[in-house]
Amino acid sequence: MRGGDNRSRRALRSAGFVGFAAAAVFAVGAGIIALTPPAHGTPRTAAIAPVRLRAVPPQPGAGSAEAGPDLGTLADDTAVDPVSAHATSAQPPVAPTAPAGAPVTAAAPATAEPSWSTATRDLTVGALARSYLLVRPSNPVPGERLPVLVVLHGRTMTPQAAVDVTGFLPVVGRAILVYPAGYGLSWNAGACCGGAHDAGIDDVSFLREVVHDVLATQPDAAPHRVFLAGYSNGGRMAYRMACAAPELFSAIAAAEAVSVYPCAHPAPLRVLEVASTDDPLLVIDTEQPHKVVNGFTEPSVADVVASWRAADGCVAPGSVTTEGTLTTTKWSQCAAGGAVELDLFHGGSHAWPNGTATEPSAQRLMWRYFRAAMDATT
Repeated sequence: MRGGDNRSRRALRSAGFVGFAAAAVFAVGAGIIALTPPAHGTPRTAAIAPVRLRAVPPQPGAGSAEAGPDLGTLADDTAVDPVSAHATSAQPPVAPTAPAGAPVTAAAPATAEPSWSTATRDLTVGALARSYLLVRPSNPVPGERLPVLVVLHGRTMTPQAAVDVTGFLPVVGRAILVYPAGYGLSWNAGACCGGAHDAGIDDVSFLREVVHDVLATQPDAAPHRVFLAGYSNGGRMAYRMACAAPELFSAIAAAEAVSVYPCAHPAPLRVLEVASTDDPLLVIDTEQPHKVVNGFTEPSVADVVASWRAADGCVAPGSVTTEGTLTTTKWSQCAAGGAVELDLFHGGSHAWPNGTATEPSAQRLMWRYFRAAMDATT
C-alpha cells in the first residue's frame, strides 16, 4: 500500500488478540468469522472491549477464504491471501496496545485523535443473524452531534480488517464509525460477489437496519450527517445502496469499484469515485472494452461518474487539479447543491490507495469530500 495514515490504526486491537484470532480462522479454513451472539439489538461487548472472534461453520453459499477482494471476478479466479492482497509495501511499526479493558487511544498524529471505544452489535434481519462493529469516541460531549461514517469492507475482509486497511480513525476526528460484517465476508452488490451473491442475501435491508440501529442507540449521532464508504466489493455495495436507499445518506464514496447493479433512474446524491488506472478489475474509459460479470456488463469508471453527474444535474465542466499521481475532477455546479468528484490515481492497483508524501490517501480524500458535504448543508 502507499504509505500514509496507517500508523495509528493498530490501536484498536487489544494485545494483538484480534489479528491472531483472524489469522487462525483463515489457517484452519473455517470460512466465517463470527462472535458469540447475545440478545438481538444489544452490544455484544462492553464499551472499550476488544472484539472476540471464533470460527463457526460456513453459512450456506459462503466458502472459506476466497480469492482476494473482488479478484474472484477475474477469469482464473486465482486465490489470493486476503491480507497480502492489500499490502504492497512494508508495514509501519505497530503502535503499542493498551491492556485489555483499558481505553484504547491511537498513536497521536499531528492533531491528537479521540480516545476510541468499540462494541459489536447484533441484529436479526429476516432469518439471519448479522452484526456490525461500532467505533466511537469514548468521551461523549453533552449537546454534541457526531457524523456517522458507515464503511463497507472488501471481499474476504472482516470489519476489523476494514478498520486497519481503510485507516479512517486518524482522519475523521470526533465521529461515529460503523463497520458492518458481510455475509461470508462478501456483499450481494447485484451481479456479484461471493457467498452473499450466491445465496441471494438481502444486504440492502441489512444495511438499512444498521443505519437505523446506530441512530436509535447513539444519542449523539447526527441523522442528517450519515455517510457511506466502500472498498472493492464494499464499494460496489455502496453504489447499490445509493440506488436503493439514497435517503439514508448525505453522500457516498467508493474506492476501486463500479456499480454492478442496474440503476436506470438514480436519485440525486453526492458521489465520490476513487480509482486507479492500473486496477485490473476496472475499466477506466468508456471507449475501452467493458467487463462482463455473471452476464452483467460493468460500466467503466467514466460511465459511473457520468451517470451520477446526470442524476445530480451537473452540467458545467469539472475543475481539474493534480497532486502527485492523483488527478481530481470536481463537478460542483449541480442542481440542488449536489457535487460529483472523481479522484483518479495514475498507476496503482486494486489495493486501497494509502497516499504518499505528494498525494493524499483515499481516506483523506473521502473525508474531505464528506466534510464539504457537511459544510454545504450547515
